[in-house]
Amino acid sequence: MVPKSSAPLENFHQRRADFLGYWVGESTVKDGRFVKWLVERRADGSFTLTHHMMKSPQDPVKFDPDMASFELGIWGVSGDVYFTATRQYFENKKIANMDVTDPGLYDAYKIVSFDGSVFVYRSLETGEEFTVRKIPKGSPVEL
Repeated sequence: MVPKSSAPLENFHQRRADFLGYWVGESTVKDGRFVKWLVERRADGSFTLTHHMMKSPQDPVKFDPDMASFELGIWGVSGDVYFTATRQYFENKKIANMDVTDPGLYDAYKIVSFDGSVFVYRSLETGEEFTVRKIPKGSPVEL
């Protein structure tokens, strides 16, 4: 079961509902650059991921929505596994359908912790760990 405040959630539907909405995260990537991202998970199982790569957390280059990169796909939760499947990519004002036979578009993560406002998950493939925090819809977020 997925922990919520150290106690298992009894209801699968409530557990899934707790993952909906807007979540932000940031981390340093393998090549030393810094990434900030915003993911919106919707009740229909779709998600949109927006990300902004920078040289460092202090990089003065600001997020430009017109030049942004977006991933679109589906998501889900089963037991202590969170998963995503990217279906489309949007970059430089152009959308592209992804080759859904590419195994690199399917990601599975072990849910390390989840309390409804902070979500920590680890890639089952790479072991990388990510932390995101929930933000209210309409809250300003700077990528």
